[in-house]
Order: sequence, then C-alpha cells, then structure tokens
Amino acid sequence: MTSVRRVLAVMVMLLAGVAQVESSRQVVPRAVLIRMEGHIGAPRPGDRGLAKLTLRRDKGTIEFQVNEIWVLSGDLVGLDILHEVEPYEPNMSLAGPPEVVDRLLAASPDELLEITAYFRRGVRILTLSGVERAKKRDASRSD
Repeated sequence: MTSVRRVLAVMVMLLAGVAQVESSRQVVPRAVLIRMEGHIGAPRPGDRGLAKLTLRRDKGTIEFQVNEIWVLSGDLVGLDILHEVEPYEPNMSLAGPPEVVDRLLAASPDELLEITAYFRRGVRILTLSGVERAKKRDASRSD
C-alpha cells in the first residue's frame, strides 16, 4: 500500500512540475502574413464589401474597404482575421516603415490597393510591408 502512495506522490509532483514549467512560458502571438485588396474611404458601388476596417496611425484613423483578403502564411483564413477585429474601434493599429505607411495614408479613394502586411493576433497590429496599386484581374477568373 505504501508503494502505491509513493508512486502517486511522485506522479503528482511530476505533474505539478510540468504545469509550473508550462505556465511560466511566455506566449507571443505569431504574426500572420496577409494580403488585402480594397481602397480607402467610403464604400462605393461595385465593392465586394467583405469588411470596413478602421486603421489607426498616431491620432488619426482611416477607413479601408476590404474586397479580398488572403492569408499567405499562417494557420488562419482571411475571414478569421476580419471576425477577430470586428468588435473593436479602431479595428487595427498601423505600423511599418514610414514610407510604406505614408503610401497608404496618401492614397486616393479611387485607387484600388493591394496591401501586404503582418497581422499580430491579440494586439491587433497591422505591420505594413507593401502598399501597391492592385493589378486589374480578369473578371472571368475566380481566384
């Protein structure tokens, strides 16, 4: 009977040690590489209208109308990201090289843009790596 108690005591100590090690690890949200297509400003006719994102930079906020979103690397789908940020205002904070952020902020509402960025879950930071004019896509294709 005492050997059973000793075995149980050792197992409890081992499990407590594992639990303590696991709880002491810091969890850093992994960045997800995404690409979004859309434009800044108010919605316009012909928009697909997946989402309207409010993006904060310093004290200013801009609206970005999302027509398409793709996850380039990560374990999510684009709609997961949009649903995660939907309840917040602003939805995301902008970061990245000043010239890239300025390209987005200076864009005209009639320009269709393609944004490549890293999205950090939990903290809702969108780190821009590229802002370009979107290429015209063939309407007969269904990418």
